Amino acid sequence: MRYPGLIGPMPRELLGEPLRFIAADHDRQRSLCVLLDSIADTEVVQTNAVADAVTYMGHDMQTHIIDEEEDLFPLLRRRARPNDEIDEVLGRLAADHATDARLAEVIMRGLQALQVHPKPVISASLRENLRAFAEGQRQHLALENAVILPMARLRLTAPDLASLAARMAARRGLALEQRVVHA
Repeated sequence: MRYPGLIGPMPRELLGEPLRFIAADHDRQRSLCVLLDSIADTEVVQTNAVADAVTYMGHDMQTHIIDEEEDLFPLLRRRARPNDEIDEVLGRLAADHATDARLAEVIMRGLQALQVHPKPVISASLRENLRAFAEGQRQHLALENAVILPMARLRLTAPDLASLAARMAARRGLALEQRVVHA
């Protein structure tokens, strides 16, 4: 997908290094947070900004969550040691994903309504939801970047990373063309 605004495309070459790919997508999610805050703070709706947010939230963000929920988190559960105490963190992140999905659905409907309205006006509730979602995402990303990615780098094996990379690439309809490097 092409993002003419703040949220740029994912570098596909990173798929061979799945943890770097996830970290790069976290950077894009932080850009989404900036974008959502800017939409919430504006008086005049910028249709390009709304389109970027809708595109990212409607596709890329959902794919990213599937990468984590179906592949990364289960791998970490298998590889973590008891003293890593990762289950509580993974449980919290999964609960965040569920909560975020509900709020994202509300936000998407609001943003899509802005796209078709000839003179779009952002409601107070949409502004509040945009800000709340952005803040929740920042907290979620901080936890993933501080705990999950370092733990994955420490515990996942080269075959784990190769499997993760292959599944992420397949999810995106791509084939890996490079060797997986341990991140």
